[in-house]
Amino acid sequence: MIKFRKVDNSEIAVITAIAGYHPLQHLKALSVELKSIDYCGVVVFDLLVFNGQSDNRFATLFFNGKSFDRASFKTPTDIDQNLINKQDNYFRTHPDLLKKSVLSFSELKNF
Repeated sequence: MIKFRKVDNSEIAVITAIAGYHPLQHLKALSVELKSIDYCGVVVFDLLVFNGQSDNRFATLFFNGKSFDRASFKTPTDIDQNLINKQDNYFRTHPDLLKKSVLSFSELKNF
């Protein structure tokens, strides 16, 4: 579930929501996984399946190495275009992941 993507010469953790799995509802389990790999930093959640191409497609939380800092929750609008392109490409190569998404037929076709 956790992928690492290069953004501005550093790696960030990216967690992609899929139908039936909303990662923001599984923060404890994700904390265990991130802690086991000694990750500390920003975690980007791609919520395309649930939120579509809206301004809140992406959300971020800071992981301090032990747990998520819930006060750091943001829905940034300045997500790096390279990260968006990589995530879009991921969905293009795994189109089945979008079948139960909120995207309309025309959005799916254009995706």
